[in-house]
Parts: sequence; C-alpha cells; structure tokens
Amino acid sequence: PPPTFATLPGRLHQHSPRARQPPKPGAMAGSFWASAGGLASGTWAFSRDAVSHTMATFAPGFAKALNSAAPLLRSASELAEIAAERASASGARQAVEDAAASAMAGASGVVQALQLQKMICDSCVTQAIEHWRSSFAEAFPVHSPLVADWTSMFATFAWVLVALIVAVQVALGIADFMPRCCARRAATETLFFPDKTGANLARIRREVASARKRLWLAMYTLTDDVLSAEVTRAHVRGVDVRIIVDDEQVDVPGSDVRRLSDAGIPTLLDNAAARMHHKFVVVDDVVLSGSFNWTRQASQANWENVCIMRDSSSVAAFAKEFRRLWAEFRRRGRTDKRSATRKRDCTPPRAPGLSRFYASSPP
Repeated sequence: PPPTFATLPGRLHQHSPRARQPPKPGAMAGSFWASAGGLASGTWAFSRDAVSHTMATFAPGFAKALNSAAPLLRSASELAEIAAERASASGARQAVEDAAASAMAGASGVVQALQLQKMICDSCVTQAIEHWRSSFAEAFPVHSPLVADWTSMFATFAWVLVALIVAVQVALGIADFMPRCCARRAATETLFFPDKTGANLARIRREVASARKRLWLAMYTLTDDVLSAEVTRAHVRGVDVRIIVDDEQVDVPGSDVRRLSDAGIPTLLDNAAARMHHKFVVVDDVVLSGSFNWTRQASQANWENVCIMRDSSSVAAFAKEFRRLWAEFRRRGRTDKRSATRKRDCTPPRAPGLSRFYASSPP
C-alpha cells in the first residue's frame, strides 16, 4: 500500500544506511534514538539522491532551452538595429511607427506562444514527472518503494519538506543561541542614570535574580522595593544573603532594611560616626559598584553610574572588603533600635522639593 504520514517514517528508516547496517552488540533495538537516527539518515539519503537525480535529468533540458532562446534574442536585437536604421533614414515618425509595428508583432508572438504552452503544458509536466519517477526508481532501487506511485511520491516529498522546515528552524535556533552561550561576556559593563525607560534598573534586577551562591550587599541607603523584593527572593532560594547599611539610613522614610532583617536576612549596621558610604553588591562571581544607591530617586532622577565587573581580581577585592567590613561591624554589635540622630561634619542640608520626582513616577 502507498505510504501515509503514519507509515512513511518507518519506510524511510527501513531504507536508511543506518538500518541496513548490522546491529552492534549490546545496542538497544528499537530505541528512540536509534529510530530517530535511522529516520534522519533515511530522509537525508532520499533527499540527496533526489536532488542529484533531478540535476542529472533536467540540467540538459535547461541547457537546451537556453540554446533555443538564443535565436529569439538575436532576432530581437536585429529588429532593434533595423528600427534604429529606419529612424535615422526616415525620421522619428517612421521610427515610432516601426516600433509600434514591432511591438504588435512581438505581442502577437507572445500570445501565440502562451496558447501553445497552455496546450502542451499539462501533458509535458505530467510526462516529465512520470519520467523522473520511473527513472529515479530505476537509478535508486533502494528508494523505489517511496516512489512506487504518485501518491507515495507526493507523500514522501511532503515528509521531506516538513523535515526541511524543522531542520531550518533548528539551525536558526542554534545560530541564535550559540553566540549568546559561547561568547565571552564583556569584563565590564557600565550603566548610567537617570534612566526613564527602566532598562538599566531591570538589568540590575536580572543580575540579582541570577544569584545562586552569594549576594553580599553593602549599600548606604536601601529604599527601592523592586530590588529589595529580589533580595528577599534570593534569600528564600537559599542564597547566602548579607546586608551592610549605614545606621542612620535604617529609619529614613521608605527604608526596606528592617523589613529585610525581619525576613531573616543577616543585616549589620556600621554604628560609627563616619558614613558607611559603599554602594556595591557581590553576586556570585560578579560585582556591581558605583555611585548608585538602591533608591527610586537614584534610578529616576539622580545622575548615577553602576559598573558591572566580572574579572576575577575585582570580584575577589570586593569580596575581601565585604568580609572585612562584616567582621568589623559584627564586633561592634548589631542594633535593632532606632539610631540616635547626630550631626555629622560636612553633611549638606537636604535639598527641598525631592518629593516631586516621586509624584509623577510609578511605584
């Protein structure tokens, strides 16, 4: 019986070179990968032989058609030369009349050619396909069951077309994935603020979300709920999350420090007259550092920068500094009480009107 889409893969596998080889000792007969390999091998073998046979069968016909078209091209060139000679002899009017007559004659010839082609097209195409099918089955007996009749042949070619589409999609997917997978990322990436689009903040968020081993955060002030929520999720995943903040920033409006501490994240304060003015985070083998505090004011209004560094020496240096600060501030003792307000030297007064930035921005 002619193959269908349900039986065609099995026939292709039967006629594949892989299926004709004797099974290796210990091989799992009928396993999924063996069947898939045989199907792919059979599809490739049929496609290769079909293309080579088509080229061998129709290439001489194409050459003959080109040779037949050469006299027509020469006739058109001769008509153009005659028209040019008449134009020079009898003037532009006669040239236009001759050109019109030539065009009418050419159009008439085209109509006649199309009518002739329509009469012989059906029979020629049918004969050509039948000739290809029979000659292909004779030249490649191993594929003859796949082209035993017209139904088998068209089912086989439909399967090959589907396989080609799938192969192209897989190749495009691999071509898109490999550069992103194998290419070495830049050692340093720089983000600048303010960024009204939110793309740079989303970039920082992705880095924090990628944490799997450690997330060590040394931040002067921490009020951005989006980034704080990502820190909490990292803690829930079992990441080693630690936070160091300036003690005067614990109770500023919108501070997320106490909420993170209440969630079970180890948090230390500096408890010093000087400011803990660092703004960096160690995320596994990446460091984010710059002037950027984790606040909405910094991302949407201030002129800030964040450098994302991946070189091992920078990561090791920041990790060493964080461990030093952690040990020093732990010796001073963690405080959960409201820190006393104290005047610090060289502290500028708060600029008025900063709340206007939050009124027009999303939370």
